[in-house]
Amino acid sequence: EESGHVAAAEGRVTSSEEAGEGEERAGGSSGAEVAPLWLTVLKELVGTSLQREGAERDHAMLSLERALLSSLPSSALSGQHWVAFFQDVVWRLLEGLTAEGKAKVAVAGGAVDAGGGMEKSLMRAWLLSCSLILKHLPALTTQMTPKEFASLWKTFLVLTEKLTEGTRSPLAIDCVPHQLDDMVGVVEEVDCLRGEASLWADTWRILDRIAPAVRAARHPK
Repeated sequence: EESGHVAAAEGRVTSSEEAGEGEERAGGSSGAEVAPLWLTVLKELVGTSLQREGAERDHAMLSLERALLSSLPSSALSGQHWVAFFQDVVWRLLEGLTAEGKAKVAVAGGAVDAGGGMEKSLMRAWLLSCSLILKHLPALTTQMTPKEFASLWKTFLVLTEKLTEGTRSPLAIDCVPHQLDDMVGVVEEVDCLRGEASLWADTWRILDRIAPAVRAARHPK
């Protein structure tokens, strides 16, 4: 029964991919038509990822990664669609796994990886959010309003801080600073926070708490 949930969602992913390819060949369909279908599929995969554990969770997250990074029709999405995808899919997954991870660690009395692979699932979700932002950065910065993108970026930073708060996970301690350094480098290069002085201030304030080496490496005094 559990495998049926993922299989059904995977079937919808495949159908959505085929539909998207057909629409491109036929001249394209509006984002208003495509986005609700994709959002439904992705929300179902997030639900399975949060409700299951072990292999079932891994399978659902693999399907989610595939859909978000390989098949998402980014050119067909408006800024409002992107807001919905991040709020209902990416942030929901990250918030849910963060809460679950902290609860399991608390019950286990501070064990780093209580619950069989919990930390790996959490880092996988966080890295997915990083990859999604970087991969679709051109679309995000052109299809979202500056206010929408600023909100997305700040939410990412806030959730990253929650994820790392009090962590003793070697995986998070090693991975998060390096990945944040890469992301800040791309954001600076693309200049997608141009004119957002207060947002840059917030960015550095959070980074100084969770990854102080990033500022030191990029802007040495």
